[in-house]
Amino acid sequence: MDSIAPPPTLPGCQASIETALADLEERLAQLQSQVHRLHGLATMGTLTAAMAHEINNLLTPLSGRCQFALREDDPKRMRDALDGAVRGARQIAEVCDRILAIARSETTNASRVRIAPVIEEAIACLGRDLAKDAIELHTDVDANLFALCCPASLRQVLLNLILNSRQAMTPGGGRLSIRAGAVAEGKTLQVDIADTGGGIAPEVIEKVFDPYVTTRSSIAGDGGAGLGLYVSRQLIEKMGGRISVESTRNVGATFRITLPCDQRDRGDGGGN
Repeated sequence: MDSIAPPPTLPGCQASIETALADLEERLAQLQSQVHRLHGLATMGTLTAAMAHEINNLLTPLSGRCQFALREDDPKRMRDALDGAVRGARQIAEVCDRILAIARSETTNASRVRIAPVIEEAIACLGRDLAKDAIELHTDVDANLFALCCPASLRQVLLNLILNSRQAMTPGGGRLSIRAGAVAEGKTLQVDIADTGGGIAPEVIEKVFDPYVTTRSSIAGDGGAGLGLYVSRQLIEKMGGRISVESTRNVGATFRITLPCDQRDRGDGGGN
């Protein structure tokens, strides 16, 4: 029986296939580059809206304080309001710097920071005593605890979380607890912000840090921009940390921030 001869090799066939594959790879690379650019533009749009959201968070209490001072026609209150306006303007500038750093994909500069004053500043940024909304504030923060972070970024994240907690407990009131301590043999800072609000719906909690996902409609009946938690996650991750949340409906929610702890946070007597 005669053997079957192999099919003839077409001249230049292999070279044509290789050329076609190379062309496809080049086109794929171009498409991926376009996708990256479009994603960058979409991110810039999100961050622009986020910047407006964050600035509004600072302007609202500042405006209320100034209006109150004008109604009272009290020089001391007016001076206090002006002092608050100056502080608020500085904070707004810092917010812009932090969000623009995200847009530029810059690494957030970290320094050795005492945590207690940062938490106190975030609470002071509210501009309204939580007790006026029937909210009990409880803090448990080690005064000698240090972390490696950007204080402006951390303050802004804490302000976002505290505002969310207040919203979750308004009206009706509740309890806001802020705890901070060292874990993992002193290598990690852990900050918990816990409230006794309505909690976060199970279908929302898995994507709560995504842009334009808001917890407010599921907690208080009014929708929010859904950007505060997204920006918070970006800022924390830029500092080498993590943010997470646990929640039970009608019981409350706890947001947890972890950041690198300064190795000298015990017994050296130094720091800011």
